Amino acid sequence: MYRRSVLLVLVLGVNMKIKALVVILLSVFSFQAHSVSDPGGFVEGKVERIFSNGSNVNFRIKGDGCKLTGSQGNTYWKFDMTSQLETKRSWYKLLLTAANTNKDIKVAVPKYCIPSQSQYVLFVYQDF
Repeated sequence: MYRRSVLLVLVLGVNMKIKALVVILLSVFSFQAHSVSDPGGFVEGKVERIFSNGSNVNFRIKGDGCKLTGSQGNTYWKFDMTSQLETKRSWYKLLLTAANTNKDIKVAVPKYCIPSQSQYVLFVYQDF
């Protein structure tokens, strides 16, 4: 009887460890599914407008059908300068340089475009 109890405890202990491992692995894979490396899409083109407002840098790309212009609503892509400051400064510099040299810029954007709202970007980059 004692051996069966010890064996049962060991088996249950192993099963609990396996269950815990499965939960941890599922959590990790669920987190990765929403990571920055898996953006909804990309917008590419020349910078049409760029300006800062408070801690946000707002910009629009020429020909981007997601953001509205003028009387339609004036919505923008944006990023917040209060976190990851060095990274965001480099994004701002990339945007300014692309605008001044009339070069294309690429922006990773969220999965769902909401034309009536300004939205945060995932990252900004430029190919050479």
